[in-house]
Amino acid sequence: MIWAIDAAFKWLPGFIHGQKLDKELGGGSDIHTPVIHQWLRMWHGIGTAGPGAFAVGTAIVETLIAAGLLLGVIAALALYCAAAGSTWSLDRTLCGRLGRYAWLTSPAPHAG
Repeated sequence: MIWAIDAAFKWLPGFIHGQKLDKELGGGSDIHTPVIHQWLRMWHGIGTAGPGAFAVGTAIVETLIAAGLLLGVIAALALYCAAAGSTWSLDRTLCGRLGRYAWLTSPAPHAG
């Protein structure tokens, strides 16, 4: 839910038009750890090169992540890719009954 709130803030006019990007990304000079300072400077350079496009891209990506988290897509995809249902689950039973759609149960190879 917090990610959804943050994504909603990204769609506000001040951010979406790139007006607040310099303030948001400009804090790198206060950081003295070299790796973090370089990371922040890199994003500052990317963001200020095309502030409007960067802001819209950020808003779209954060909105998609928030929707995925709220709908459980991220967790479901992680379990699917980890073949979590390949052992001791309903997937073994469903695999035999689904025929050519058996691939929907899990990506692990299915023993007939």
